[in-house]
Amino acid sequence: MQNNSYSFRIREERERLGFSQTEFAAMGGASLRSQQSWEKESAFPNIKMLQAWADQGADILYIVTGQHLSKAEQVEEQVHQAYQWVFKFADKLNAREHLTADLAKELAKEIYEFLQDDEMSASNILDFVGRFEQKLRAA
Repeated sequence: MQNNSYSFRIREERERLGFSQTEFAAMGGASLRSQQSWEKESAFPNIKMLQAWADQGADILYIVTGQHLSKAEQVEEQVHQAYQWVFKFADKLNAREHLTADLAKELAKEIYEFLQDDEMSASNILDFVGRFEQKLRAA
């Protein structure tokens, strides 16, 4: 497997995100065997799989083309993902009807800024989610 092959880049992104082959495959409903074939370059994942990986933070442009997103594009993608997370979280709390566009933007910005923290720990994440939930419920 060459360092510039898509199979190398799939494995590299999987490892960067901290997933096993089984976990990475399961994201899109695939098997370990499929994941292994993608990482051996004997097959290529479908769009559903690429989308599932993108939802978990994989750089799909890099996997497909070998080129990373620019810093500006990475920030834009992270903010977009944070914004989508706000709406998913609001739905789970049955609080979407209280979510204004301004509050969604504010919360997405807070998520983005939180994700930039290098000293993320389990307690920090729990504290953040608790504060996030309180803001959303208070809206």
